Amino acid sequence: MVPENKAEYEAVRNEILRLQDSITNETIHMYVTYIALFSLGPKYSRAFLASFIVLIVFRAMINENQWELKKCSIFLTVFFEECADDLHWERLHTFRYYRSLREIRESKIGWTFYQWSATFLALLSLLALFVHTLPSVDGTPSIDTVLLLLAGCGFCVLTIYVNASFRYKESASDAMLRDCIREYKKSVSAERSDHDPHGMT
Repeated sequence: MVPENKAEYEAVRNEILRLQDSITNETIHMYVTYIALFSLGPKYSRAFLASFIVLIVFRAMINENQWELKKCSIFLTVFFEECADDLHWERLHTFRYYRSLREIRESKIGWTFYQWSATFLALLSLLALFVHTLPSVDGTPSIDTVLLLLAGCGFCVLTIYVNASFRYKESASDAMLRDCIREYKKSVSAERSDHDPHGMT
C-alpha cells in the first residue's frame, strides 16, 4: 500500500473508531437522560412527554452514526480490501458464515433489547403516562388531559418509527450503498485515466 493510500485507510479506520465511541456515548446519555426525566414523571406528568423527545433525538443520532459507520466499512472494502490480499477485516462482515452467526446473536434477548430499547422505553413512558393521568380524571376528562394523552401516543408512535427506520430493509439499503460506492470508485478511476491517459504519474 502506497503511503497516500495508507494514510486514507488509517483516516477512515479512525473515523470508524470515532463513530463507535459516539454511538456508545449517545446510548449511555439517552439512558441517563431518560431515567432522569422518567423519575420526574410522577410529579410533573409532562416529563413523560419530554422522555419521548429524548428517545427520538438520541435514537435519530444513533441511526445516523450507524449509517456513517456502514458507509466507512463499505468504503474500506471496495477501495482497499477488494484490491489487496493482506486486508480482510471489513469483508468479514459480508462473509456468509459470519452473517449467520450474527443473526443468531441478534436473536438473543439481550441484543434485541439493545436494538429496540428506545421502543421498549417509549412504551413504558406511555403506560406510565396513562397510569399517572387517568386515576386523577373525575368524570369527563379535560381538554388538557386528552391532549396530553394524545401527544403521548403520537410521540410513542414516532419513537417506534425512528427506532425501526434504520432496520427497515437493511439488506437492500446496504446493497444500494455498496453499489453507490462501487460506482464512485469507477468514477474516480475514470477521472484519473482522463488526467493521466498514458498511466504516467
